[in-house]
Order: sequence, then structure tokens, then C-alpha cells
Amino acid sequence: MSENLDKSNVNEAGKSKSNDSEEGLEDAVEGADEALQKAIKSDSSSPQRVQRPHSSPPRFVTVEELLETARGVTNMALAHEIVVNGDFQIKPVELPENSLKKRVKEIVHKAFWDCLSVQLSEDPPAYDHAIKLVGEIKETLLSF
Repeated sequence: MSENLDKSNVNEAGKSKSNDSEEGLEDAVEGADEALQKAIKSDSSSPQRVQRPHSSPPRFVTVEELLETARGVTNMALAHEIVVNGDFQIKPVELPENSLKKRVKEIVHKAFWDCLSVQLSEDPPAYDHAIKLVGEIKETLLSF
């Protein structure tokens, strides 16, 4: 009985069915390779048939989009420098003593905090400026 099963798996040429399927697969792969080579030759032989990708027409870019792109590139360059350079440090700008920029910066900072303290010390306190300040702090923290 086992001889009958063995004989059923052997075809007339004496090859097993699994060998036939392997040969059929190899023939299919070779046929696909030949078809691909013919397609490449037919495409390369006629330069008029070159398929070019379709592109959308040019559009104008706003200044805001340019500025946003510039900020993005700057941020990426900074992030790259931080990752690559282990000794990277951001140092605050030191303005020279008695320079106009330094005096203006000090006056603006003092005016800001004086205005805020006056509003909060009123009776009743005015919280408009403080609420705006807290909103800006919240936006800054969320951007991180």
C-alpha cells in the first residue's frame, strides 16, 4: 500500500510533483525577467515616449510662510548643533556697560514690572495685564 502512495507522487517522467512545481516557478521567474527586459528596451529605444512626472503649477509664497520656513530651518540647525556638539552652550548676550542698548533694556524691564505692580496694588486690583502675562507664559510652556 505504501508503494501505491509512492507511485502516485511520481509522474510519468520519473520526477516528483514537487520538482515539477519548482521548475514551473523557475520558468515563470525567467519569463517575467524576459518581459521586464523587453519593456525596458522598448522604453529606452524611443525617446519620444519618456514619461515625465506631472507637477503642479508654481504658486506664490507669502512673507509669513518664508519667515516660518526660515525659523524652522534655524531650529533644525540649532537642534543639529546641540546633538552633534557635546560642548554646545547658549550664552546670554552681554551688553557693554553704559551702552544705549543696555540702558533701554533696563528701562523697559523696570517699566514693565512697575506697571504690573501698580495694577496689582490698586483697590480693586486690575488683573488685565497679569492675565495676559499668564496666557503668554502658558503658550510658551505649551510650545515646548
